[in-house]
Amino acid sequence: MHSKGVALNVGTSSRSATPAKGQWLSSPIWSPFLNSRVPVLVLCAWLLLYAGRPFSLGFYSDDWSLLVESTQGTAPFSATRFGHFVGSGTAYAARPVAGLIVFLFSSIGQQNPFAYQVFCALFALVAALSLRAWLKSLLPQRSNSLSFSADLAAVAWLTIPWSLVTTGWASCAIAVLPAQIFFTESARLMATSEGRGVKRLFLAATLLLASYLTYETFYFQGILLAAFYCFRDRRSGWPRRLGLILIVCMVQATSIALNRWMKHAAPASGKAFNSAWQSLFWTNLRQLPKELLHSAGPLGTVLAILFGVIVVAAIASALTLRSNSAGQRLYGGLGIIALGLASIPVLCLVYALASYAIAFTGLTSRTLSGISWVFAVLLYGLMCVIFEVRRRPIVVTGAVATLLFVVLSGMAQQLHTLEFAALWRKEKTILQRVPVEQVRALPQDSEIHILYIGPSYYGDIQIFGAVWELTGAVFSLPELREWQRPGQHTVHIHPATTLYNWSWDGAELTQDCPGYWKYRFAGKALYVWNYDENRIFQAEKGFHWYPTQAYNGSAKPPGASGGVATPAAATFLKIDTSTRGNWEGVYGVDGFIMPGEAGRNPTYAEVAFADSIVTGWGASVRDARALQKFTEAKDSVWWIPIVRALGSLDRFASAWFSESTFTIDVNLTDGYPRQVAIYCLDWDSHGIRAEKIDILDAATGAVLDTRAISGFVNGQYIVWNLRGHVKLQVTRTAGNNAVVSGLFFQ
Repeated sequence: MHSKGVALNVGTSSRSATPAKGQWLSSPIWSPFLNSRVPVLVLCAWLLLYAGRPFSLGFYSDDWSLLVESTQGTAPFSATRFGHFVGSGTAYAARPVAGLIVFLFSSIGQQNPFAYQVFCALFALVAALSLRAWLKSLLPQRSNSLSFSADLAAVAWLTIPWSLVTTGWASCAIAVLPAQIFFTESARLMATSEGRGVKRLFLAATLLLASYLTYETFYFQGILLAAFYCFRDRRSGWPRRLGLILIVCMVQATSIALNRWMKHAAPASGKAFNSAWQSLFWTNLRQLPKELLHSAGPLGTVLAILFGVIVVAAIASALTLRSNSAGQRLYGGLGIIALGLASIPVLCLVYALASYAIAFTGLTSRTLSGISWVFAVLLYGLMCVIFEVRRRPIVVTGAVATLLFVVLSGMAQQLHTLEFAALWRKEKTILQRVPVEQVRALPQDSEIHILYIGPSYYGDIQIFGAVWELTGAVFSLPELREWQRPGQHTVHIHPATTLYNWSWDGAELTQDCPGYWKYRFAGKALYVWNYDENRIFQAEKGFHWYPTQAYNGSAKPPGASGGVATPAAATFLKIDTSTRGNWEGVYGVDGFIMPGEAGRNPTYAEVAFADSIVTGWGASVRDARALQKFTEAKDSVWWIPIVRALGSLDRFASAWFSESTFTIDVNLTDGYPRQVAIYCLDWDSHGIRAEKIDILDAATGAVLDTRAISGFVNGQYIVWNLRGHVKLQVTRTAGNNAVVSGLFFQ
């Protein structure tokens, strides 16, 4: 027997040799995936990508202040801890449901990063299953293939490369993921017009309000969803449809009113509206495709091509159905696509109003959380259109492209997971080197400041980027946990990073972000924590620190271990003409700097450029001369060589240049010889360009080595062993200008 409404007829004989045209999807080969009520694909994807995360990921950024420092000295499930998370003046004042969730899970997980990552992984699984269930409810179940489409869309949501921050950054995930779960469950309750009774609508409205009071991702999306249901259920009465829209609008108005009331009651705990939101809104819309492509790293081009194939297959399906006078079967899938497309500008608007720029870099990709949901909706709509046509070439093309997209998307996400795992290892390494006894010996005074000078970036991700991050992390150590008074800063630890200039005048510590802002902190004393020497010393009045220069009032570098500087030295090693742009695994093991791209300075090198300008020849090119985009790929994963091969499709070509001479100041502070290589590429002059590189002693100006190069159209690495403080002086000898395309350390 056949269930009512099923469009694809299942053959009555299991021994049928070849399914009839239009029935081939009912083959026993596919039936376990199409007919199973168990979300096999979703569970498999979750096990592969999420189940192992608690063993490799940990705390990042705000986790240290929100989940660790704020719970110091408070008992689990206590009123004191509750007051840190729920109420006016707390970090979650405008998101009270999120505050309640964090309170509960902080009481269960305490300060254990493993426990929080378990919570994040489980939330991700529940969110994927809820999304799958909601997508299945969007359209009448006309065929088993729509269930398969929902499975693929939910798996795609799990594998999206840019979703790592919103699923693996604890303080973000335990707010964003519950907000999505509340929203999709509310949407599922509203999906059936026959079931919109008073109790059901009340529960849906409650869940929708809970979503809005957990995180703002889905602001105004409920209104779009209600409009979709009204158009989909055109045969139901107007009072019922208008009632649904009215309820959703009332819920949205209530959440906005509460948000603004909290902002008025406690100005520091709420977001102010951005007066320049129009400009940021258009910027977000324009930048979105670029940021999504960037998130996929070396696989971005391939994923873009595969998604294009899916779109083409959907268009082919739509045209076929229209030509066969079966266009009415398209309306459901096209409506879902329209819902997804309409959601994109709404998301960009919400973040623009809150002054957030949509970006992928580092932890800023939390702004893409709503885009993950939109992408799953769009993919589901496209697959619904594709499967409606019942033409084998179109369906197979769309299904295979989607499966390949999901697999490669998961691989791209795994690369980011490996980066965050390495970042967590670096955080733990830094915390293991905290000079605990010296910290304990400092006065317990809120006007005592420590400036941390040490590793601050891993790739383009900050390790410890703000005072509340590093202070909370350091005082999470068991040896210091009891010394720090609960809920109070007795000592402030500021990470210097490579973004700020710092100065101390004996009464005030100034943090200067050049060209943007300055913060001033009143203080009684400043101490400097030098990571490389694992010591803390008191800074004198007049101390300054810059990203490329550090000295105190007596002009003695804080990192120096004595009064005699390491003599500068240079030994030429080779000119490499064969590696071309394939630098990963060959150069830059310790660190690298490339013009126009995020780099990673080694801890022992201070680098500054003088008299040069950055130019870009190609942001995404296939030419093997162009440098590979950095992937943080780990060779321990078997499929990394595949990623590297595919990554050759996504390179960039750029350079520092000068029409005469420019200088690269390299100060190797550890006293050891280090291999340093520069990559010179004559991209645009067809072999005319030539230049000379002089290695100079920075103190005396003496020439330590000189190399003249020409004919570097295919790219050349010039490699030395360098020691101490040197300058690389690059001088044009032929052509329009002198260029360098990369600097690599190991």
